[in-house]
Amino acid sequence: MNVQQAHNQFIRECQDGTLKRRADATMQSYHESFRLLLKLFPVKMTEDLTEGILRQFLMRGERERGWKPGTIISYRKNLAPFFKWCVDRGHMPANPLEAIPTPPLIKNLPEFYSQSEMESIMYHVNMAAKTDLERVRNVAMFGVMAMAGLRKGELLGLRVTDLDFENGVIRIRAETSKSRTARSVPICFRLRELLERYLREREKHRVETIWLWVSYHGRTRFTANGLKHLTRHISERSGIRIKPHKFRHTFATQTYMGSSDIIAVQRALGHKEITTTMIYTQVNQKQVHASIEKNPKNKFFNKIR
Repeated sequence: MNVQQAHNQFIRECQDGTLKRRADATMQSYHESFRLLLKLFPVKMTEDLTEGILRQFLMRGERERGWKPGTIISYRKNLAPFFKWCVDRGHMPANPLEAIPTPPLIKNLPEFYSQSEMESIMYHVNMAAKTDLERVRNVAMFGVMAMAGLRKGELLGLRVTDLDFENGVIRIRAETSKSRTARSVPICFRLRELLERYLREREKHRVETIWLWVSYHGRTRFTANGLKHLTRHISERSGIRIKPHKFRHTFATQTYMGSSDIIAVQRALGHKEITTTMIYTQVNQKQVHASIEKNPKNKFFNKIR
């Protein structure tokens, strides 16, 4: 079968519910990985996507593009569902990735913003807006990232009705969640203040859209491109690289360090497996080690030889 037509059909079945639905970001990753594969190896038919082609694709990525093990694993994950679909539909004799070993992945500790970095970021978020609506929106949006730990897609997919102040939670709908599972994230007192102030500003500007985040003039929905532009602007002003997912790491790290309740962190983040969340216990262990090193009683043993 023609490989491009096959991939188009695979994407359609992901979108219409024939196959398991994926998040928009996942679908975009599928598109980009497949597009690069055909750019480097412009085969015409599905049966031409052999194990040898895939080995060369991954090796070229490593040698020519500097792919790290994590990047190679991501490309494998993005291509594997299509290959499985082709095998199931009889378009391929076997999955060409099956015989190719997965590189070992050494997980680094998640990066998070320090207190001073957060203060600098929020100062520039507060000072960089053109209008009152934009300023209050930006502060509330960064507040949700830092104090609720939402993924970018979950953040941008919020509707006004997802804010449940009566029960003190933000409701993440299944269709915006990476795991396709609905969950509720508690709203702390300060975050509630920021959100309520933003909603009042929306009312003042007679914003009517159901989407929570709107453009600076209040007439259209705030998009992923808008967030990309905003984070780049704040990065340039603050001198700190702004990455939405780093706020999620900051939220998880601070929540665990304050409670030592890894189950609570797992539920707030929406992780399916507790093993994914356990990385934050290592961050806390690093902090404990640093605290022990600073113990003033250590000086008593400096004179002992």
